[in-house]
Amino acid sequence: MTRRIRSEPRKALVYSLDAVKAVEAAAAQLEADLQFEHLEQLEDRLWDLAERCHQDRRGDHVGTFVDEHAREPESLVCRVSIDYLKVDSPVEALGVRFGPLGAELVAQDDWPSAGPAATSQATIIVTGTSRQRMSERARDQVERALHVLRFAIQDIRSATARELRFQVGSFLVFEDGGGAWTPTGEGGARSFAINELALKPSNVTPWRVCAASLRGTLRRRRTLH
Repeated sequence: MTRRIRSEPRKALVYSLDAVKAVEAAAAQLEADLQFEHLEQLEDRLWDLAERCHQDRRGDHVGTFVDEHAREPESLVCRVSIDYLKVDSPVEALGVRFGPLGAELVAQDDWPSAGPAATSQATIIVTGTSRQRMSERARDQVERALHVLRFAIQDIRSATARELRFQVGSFLVFEDGGGAWTPTGEGGARSFAINELALKPSNVTPWRVCAASLRGTLRRRRTLH
């Protein structure tokens, strides 16, 4: 592989296949490391590092790279709007706490509101150095928790497809005031009041989900036979 030298564009360095694999492996490791997840164009930065190492083999360029770019991950409370799910009193699933919609999600001076479909919120602690990736992880975790709630609801009583179409909403805020807005589909869902079911903690655990899934599989098998 050939790459032009940034400081001398007319010159280039030729890297072996092993060097290319080493840079790609390092990029994959750093992408998974919360201390470096904030870095953009990570692979290009690593190639610049490889260039410096080639030009000056005595310096501690790796240590300098770490000192310049590593950040201490921060843990923040994150609140995410939930569409079409009414929650009067807190319910927890997979470390996500669902409750009534908070004022910080209803209206913001510099952000869009959560929208008319938002009827509750999810609260979760998320850790990282990139607000964008922290937001993505928070939304993914909330979606998994909603999946658990759907199974728990079906385990208590039958529910229509429209009732179970509650979803992660468009608005997300961090405890320090930062936020993100992600467009969501209209859904065409019917709002579901979860506390009317009197859900208990045992109803929203992964074990409960597995049990509900197993019962559903057995019912389908009986139907087939």
